[in-house]
Amino acid sequence: MAVLRLLTWSFLLVLVEHSSVCGHSVISWQNKIPILRGLPSLDTGTGTVDRNTKEKVDELEKKFYETGEEMQNTMAKTLLQEKSMESALADTLGIASVKIKRMNAPKVCKAQADIIFILDGSGSVSTPDFDKQLQFIKSLVRKFDVGPNAVKVGVLQYSTYAVQEFNLNTHNTEAAILAAVDRIKQKRGGTNTAFALSTARKSSFTAAKGDRPNVPNIAIVMTDGQSINMAATAREANMLRNIASVFAIGVGSNVRTAELKAMANDPASKYVFTVADFSALSNVETKLATDACAQATAAPPVCKAQADIIFILDGSGSVSTPDFAKQLQFIKSLVRKFDVGPNAVKVGVLQYSTNTVQEFNLNTHNTEAAILAAVDRIKQKRGITNTAFALSTAHKSSFTAAKGDRPNVPNIAIVMTDGQSNNMAATAREANMLRNIASVFAIGVGSNVRTAELKAMANDPASKYVFTVTDFSALSNIETKLATDACAQATAALPEGTAATPEATAAPPVCKAQADIIFILDGSFSVSTPDFAKQLQFIKSLVRKFEVGPNAVKVGVLQYSTNTVQEFNLNTHNTEAAISAAVDRIKQKRGGTKTAVALSTARTSSFTAAKGDRSNVPNIVIVMTDGKSNNMAATAREANMLRNIASVFAIGVGRNVRTAELKAMANDPDSKYVFTVTDFSALSNIETKLATDACAQATAAPPVCKAKADIIFILDGSGSVSAPDFAKQLQFIKSLVRKFDVGPNAVKVGVLQYSTNTVQEFNLNTHNTEAAILAAVDRIKQKRGGTNTAFALSTARKSSFTAAKGDRPNVPNIAIVMTDGQSINMAATAREANMLRNIASVFAIGVGSNVNTAELKAMATDPDSKYVFTVIDFSALSNIETKLATDACARD
Repeated sequence: MAVLRLLTWSFLLVLVEHSSVCGHSVISWQNKIPILRGLPSLDTGTGTVDRNTKEKVDELEKKFYETGEEMQNTMAKTLLQEKSMESALADTLGIASVKIKRMNAPKVCKAQADIIFILDGSGSVSTPDFDKQLQFIKSLVRKFDVGPNAVKVGVLQYSTYAVQEFNLNTHNTEAAILAAVDRIKQKRGGTNTAFALSTARKSSFTAAKGDRPNVPNIAIVMTDGQSINMAATAREANMLRNIASVFAIGVGSNVRTAELKAMANDPASKYVFTVADFSALSNVETKLATDACAQATAAPPVCKAQADIIFILDGSGSVSTPDFAKQLQFIKSLVRKFDVGPNAVKVGVLQYSTNTVQEFNLNTHNTEAAILAAVDRIKQKRGITNTAFALSTAHKSSFTAAKGDRPNVPNIAIVMTDGQSNNMAATAREANMLRNIASVFAIGVGSNVRTAELKAMANDPASKYVFTVTDFSALSNIETKLATDACAQATAALPEGTAATPEATAAPPVCKAQADIIFILDGSFSVSTPDFAKQLQFIKSLVRKFEVGPNAVKVGVLQYSTNTVQEFNLNTHNTEAAISAAVDRIKQKRGGTKTAVALSTARTSSFTAAKGDRSNVPNIVIVMTDGKSNNMAATAREANMLRNIASVFAIGVGRNVRTAELKAMANDPDSKYVFTVTDFSALSNIETKLATDACAQATAAPPVCKAKADIIFILDGSGSVSAPDFAKQLQFIKSLVRKFDVGPNAVKVGVLQYSTNTVQEFNLNTHNTEAAILAAVDRIKQKRGGTNTAFALSTARKSSFTAAKGDRPNVPNIAIVMTDGQSINMAATAREANMLRNIASVFAIGVGSNVNTAELKAMATDPDSKYVFTVIDFSALSNIETKLATDACARD
């Protein structure tokens, strides 16, 4: 009796602890009870519980909730009959320990979700198995953080009919839900799964029944067999998936896997579960809870910006009915990744085959649910693959204000096809026009697609805008990337007042400053027709990187071959769309490669006020060529003059270009102004850098020096300076002049050239504008002879810095002397420099290894750290431009 009494009290202690689920664990009580200390550990949390134990746990719990005293008596009687009192108590305590551990386990899901369990109560489910479904529901519920502001749960039972056992707003605590599940009685009858899914959509997930807006909906459907109407089930599931994520669980050998997949979301690997019997439901608890919770914690839509998106759907006869349905599902999945609304993303759908049908417009539906339902109603048209007609319809109709297209909102077209169009040329032509107003993504499905056609339809680069998949089932594999890439077109603001165009929507224009840009396009015989088209596309892509407008960037295009044609002027078109359309109309002229004529035309005609050139706005020239000009000397000469009024970028395409000629055309340094690519397809690789570098010319800082100064450049024309190096001196002078604010009341410039004798190339009062000075520098010819530096310094003092030659009183005088070696008389040079420093600040620049540093210091003003410069060669003169200009200006 003593032992029995001890067992009874120990058992009661366990029940107290089980009911409160707090304080010491059952294991701690086991250690406190002497008779139990010798028993094996009852902590089964690290192992597994066999089926009999689990069922005993379930029975214990159920009875415990009903009545404590009756449970004690019943369990004691049952267990004592089966085993000795000691082992029975050990089993009981072990079960309680498992239960308490399970109830105290951390929750899998702490986010918000509205979950409806759809429970199979049909006649094919036995009573014990029905109870196992209830236990499964309870086990899952325990894995969620239940509450009015967390997870809410409802249960539907279906058989011939569907019964809402309790709604989302019926119970607000886990305990209440568990007790409510225990009270569910099996209805029995047929397996009308479609009715259950319809009830969930129309009733369970409604505000009246507790469904919350902006909270994920999850449906978990259980079945042990096939529904009475598979088609109806699939149809209802399709509609339910518009508002909820659907998980399908098949139990036993009679389930139809195809039906489970038809009910559940994709991918099946995540949303479809099958188990051998109802006892095995426990095996999927954790994974199902984790996957379901992933829907509750899913990231917000990929795209929260504004965009007008048209899906262009292939309804041709080559697409099977199941595959057409997969296209629709793909569209729906993508739509769910966007923030849909009248002030966010708007969606329209075109279907094409022989003809094109606008299934619905951008302004037809304003909510995600409405769009998804509209997609479900689309019926396949069948016919041939007239893709060109679809693209034309999108361009001329879908993206119009009447159909809901918004100004200043990016347009995106997503085209799907499973094969080749009936007219590739027409398709490419229509795609080209569509790309002027929209970013075009092309998706090819299966082995019959033509990659070249996909690329011809889509924007560049193909790596971003062209997708191919093996079959329609694989469309789901590209959903996230496509949504992300498409959204990238919509996440950047457009320039104020401009139209929504492809690359302008992808990122803010690289250049928002003013610039007058002339593209010089190679139309010679050596350029193939496809490559000429790639030049045009390159121009359009670059234009999209600039903010185009009469007060921003203006664009003109020249085409050259044997002759040069001004395709359009700087003042012809004022919008990006108009320029893109004009570029599309350009036809290749063909002929020789007379680059010099093109450069001359740009200088003498394109950059004139009559053709739209603006004063005080930077001029930029972008020259393209695939080979050598027919006269390199003339090309270099014309380029030199063009650089006086414009920054020149030179692009060489292919292996036949002459790098020396590119460098002769372009500004210095070559690293910034000269580009070479392997072929015309590779032009896209340099777009961003070229646009950035070109824009640097438009956004360049104002001249370093805005004060007054009279500057004389003293140029080394001696025989030791090679012709190319003499030209680099001239370029250096021009670069420095550009850093000063030139004018009769600002900086004035003169140039002396010395060798054996000294020549005043022009005086301080000869030229009053920067352009005139630059042109005058270009006309200087090297004299050659000895290095009579002293004579040059004397001439500067006695002649250049005189009133007769333009020198102004009370304005700082600056002399900049260049040399590549030692003078013929160092003492005389030092003496003359000393006198010159009485009226001017003297900067001395030594070039190369033959200079005499002591002589440079003797010529220059102190300190040497500021007034003496040395560089390794004439090409390195550009490295000191800014510092010299800054230091020289400090004397003003």
